[in-house]
Amino acid sequence: MEHHSTVMADLLRVIPRHRIEKIIAEGGTDYRIRRLSTFQLLTAMLYGQITRAFSIREIEHGLHTQRDRLYHSGMVPVKRSTLSDAMSKRDCAVFERIYHELVAIAVQRSSVCSRRFKSPLRAIDSTTIPLSIERFDWAKFRKAKGAVKLHVSYDIEDQLPVQAICTHASVHDCPVLPRFDQAGSIIVIDRGYLAFNRLYQKELRGERYVTRLKHNINFKILRPHSDPTEEGVLGDWVVKLDNPRRRIDYPHPVRVVEYEDPATGKRFRFLTNVWDLSAYDIAEMYKARWQVELFFKWIKQNLKIKAFWGTGKNAVFMQIWTALILYVLIWIQRSILTIDCSLQRLSQMIRLAVFQRRQIADLVHRREPPPGSTQPSLWDAVPS
Repeated sequence: MEHHSTVMADLLRVIPRHRIEKIIAEGGTDYRIRRLSTFQLLTAMLYGQITRAFSIREIEHGLHTQRDRLYHSGMVPVKRSTLSDAMSKRDCAVFERIYHELVAIAVQRSSVCSRRFKSPLRAIDSTTIPLSIERFDWAKFRKAKGAVKLHVSYDIEDQLPVQAICTHASVHDCPVLPRFDQAGSIIVIDRGYLAFNRLYQKELRGERYVTRLKHNINFKILRPHSDPTEEGVLGDWVVKLDNPRRRIDYPHPVRVVEYEDPATGKRFRFLTNVWDLSAYDIAEMYKARWQVELFFKWIKQNLKIKAFWGTGKNAVFMQIWTALILYVLIWIQRSILTIDCSLQRLSQMIRLAVFQRRQIADLVHRREPPPGSTQPSLWDAVPS
């Protein structure tokens, strides 16, 4: 007899259970737990993310209606009170570690051979997730506003968030920058991260960066780095910062590229310590930084991170980590299937067929029915 698992089980099969159970054991979140294990909590929250459940009660009812297929999906039914209690008391740091464990698997499957540049190109940025100050009083950001921040290191060419950090919205972007491990890659950052002492520390560690220079920062041109022969490139110089305080923060010479966008006519100045690439490549790198903004837009439109099932800090962060885990799982599935299919289309197909006894490959590839299994049409001629 042929065995048929569900689409949900097919999605979860890429999770290395032995490594995840080790992370859970080290975190101690299953200590003296009898009803809902941490892995079962993860699968229930993944189901809520996939179906965009409005509340915990909707997750409970949705799993109850599919109770006959939960076993084949590696899931169990869950009570609303049990789920709410687990989200508030289980440490969300375990979900963070699970996310980074799955990212490590995804990085191994990344398309290294198709990179335009030798080093990975990663954009570091953050997005603010607003919260109601009446329900989330711990997240007070301003007088009448609450929020949390999601900081991400995003691999531009693989479209993969390789690192993520969740903080309170009051935490500035600059102190978070050193927490990202960017060895061997080129990072692209916007002007919000422009702190010369931190950039100098990155240069001392051998890390390379590209950022946009503010217009009020003066510098002294030491010599040209290359002739501006490429389209849009107005200048490429080796410079030294002119302000005495900034020279203390960044005493080494640095490269400045001035570029004019042919489409809009706007002029930009880029600051970088990448010396082996052309000025046009530097401009293209910063232009590619917009991909991380599209990633933030995608997860806010397609995942459940704008409305939350719990009001506590732990529950909010746990839901954000679950959303990122689901993104990585769908990314891995797309890489396994080797298909030219957008993540949005694949996530939509998974959502619509989450408990069907099929595989994800069957949703993407249209397979011809076996011979003799076709049904007669209603309009076929009826013999007299």
